[in-house]
Amino acid sequence: MNTEHSFQPPIPSALILGRGYVAKALLAFHSLGFCVTSRKGTTQGNGSFEQPKYFDLDDPGSWSVVESFEQIVWTFPAAQKDAEIEKSLRFFESKCLQKKRVLILASTSAYRVNTVGALVDEKFPLDFNQPRVRAEEDLRDRGACVLHLAGIYGTGRDPVSWLQRGLIKNPDSFINLIHISDICHIMMRWLYSDGLSGRRLNASDGRHRTWNKLIEDLKRASLLDARFELTPDLGSPQGTSSKRICNEVLLKELYSGPFHSYPEEGLG
Repeated sequence: MNTEHSFQPPIPSALILGRGYVAKALLAFHSLGFCVTSRKGTTQGNGSFEQPKYFDLDDPGSWSVVESFEQIVWTFPAAQKDAEIEKSLRFFESKCLQKKRVLILASTSAYRVNTVGALVDEKFPLDFNQPRVRAEEDLRDRGACVLHLAGIYGTGRDPVSWLQRGLIKNPDSFINLIHISDICHIMMRWLYSDGLSGRRLNASDGRHRTWNKLIEDLKRASLLDARFELTPDLGSPQGTSSKRICNEVLLKELYSGPFHSYPEEGLG
């Protein structure tokens, strides 16, 4: 039998710091070789989602769990308070993570934008008023790859629900989305890459729509009541949160798609 085209390289092993939405999806996408951690895990845990290994950034005694892995996926905020920045750097340096391959999941809210609707690429200035952003930048300077995720949607995370719950205040603002399955594909590509040390990439499906346009699409797909109207909150100006995320670097250097299409392909 000709096996020339049937060979598939093994899945590189990786440690996933955090046991949230993305970690759960990645393990469901391809559990082989992945080990997940949690603050509620145990040292005897097998690294599955149900039995995670113990890791807590606040507990240096748990940091040794990274030592047997060459690839680390950091899924939770590196810092939420100023005092936590130094802790993240101490963890990174004390465990020599600069010699490993580290992917840090960040947010596209990290960018500082002064023009409504600006097309934001990786060269845009960062909002250093956010401790998380300062921590991520310090870690990137030390060799981590920072992946800025647009609005994550998928099973359990539905933009229709965001609208119905009144979470969206500005119908003319732009929405940037990335489906959870696309994130999994991107992360798998990263595992087979050279690690993209010190790089920053935007992860978005590249589809630039306002909420008004998405509402029209949802109604056309019968996913939103035809009578639904989003009433602007005059006390909540559009401001610089309205931006268009550029994913050209991602397309050229890591993952070129295809991307899940919403609402045409639903949530699954």
